[in-house]
Amino acid sequence: MEEELAMLIESVEPFPNRFIPFFHVDPKTTSDLTPPRIEEILAVTGDFVSFQGYGETAFYRHPWLCTNLTDPPWPEALAAMEENNLVVMIHLTSAQLPGFKAMLIERPGLTVLLHGPELVNELPELLKEHLNLYYTLDTATTMFLDGPHPHPLMYPRSGGRTEFLAEYRANRDTMLQSALSTWNPVLEAAPDRVMWGTDVSMGWHADAQVYEALMEFSNIFLENLPSALARSYAFDNALRLFGAGMVVDPTSLDLLLGEDSETDR
Repeated sequence: MEEELAMLIESVEPFPNRFIPFFHVDPKTTSDLTPPRIEEILAVTGDFVSFQGYGETAFYRHPWLCTNLTDPPWPEALAAMEENNLVVMIHLTSAQLPGFKAMLIERPGLTVLLHGPELVNELPELLKEHLNLYYTLDTATTMFLDGPHPHPLMYPRSGGRTEFLAEYRANRDTMLQSALSTWNPVLEAAPDRVMWGTDVSMGWHADAQVYEALMEFSNIFLENLPSALARSYAFDNALRLFGAGMVVDPTSLDLLLGEDSETDR
């Protein structure tokens, strides 16, 4: 852990305030979620950086599948996170919903960042009822292919980059209309607690053409939202929760993006 922290420090020191680190819980074990382990992680970070959250914990795979937030080790771990003012980021399935609701009521002081598309129908009411609940509406979740075998376009069953680009170009407008009708109720339910993200996680996601498509789709999605809602979703809500990021002066931005990139900012 100390070696990984040293690597983290080396990578982020040139960019003060740009990275908000979360501790990525080992997906194959429950040991990272014991209170002593949480205290150990916070101690190792020292004065340089304080981890602001834990996650993402994915309840759609082992060892979390078929477990609940009311099962050990969660109650003690969540108490420790609440005490240390840490955000907990989780990806639930519908099976965890009853325990999740109970936890949100029991720990109103804990900030929970929910991720994933599984609870889309329940999200509006959940967000209205629980003011400590936030949601990341990621590009991967909005770029969803309907049909006989619906799936997020960013996670094709085969083909990777080639399949993604072909299906994106063929289905962009249909996906946009579907995303707007699906996610508008969620955004309207909690305009101050839904945040934009990409969910980039595979090597080919960083391909220039793929990433350009992700940003294009994010932009056209935002352009079709009411302006106040779009600004909150794209920027203000994350700023309110995590604080200011890196400040870039216009000269540096022109050098980075090129002088003719006004519309890209």
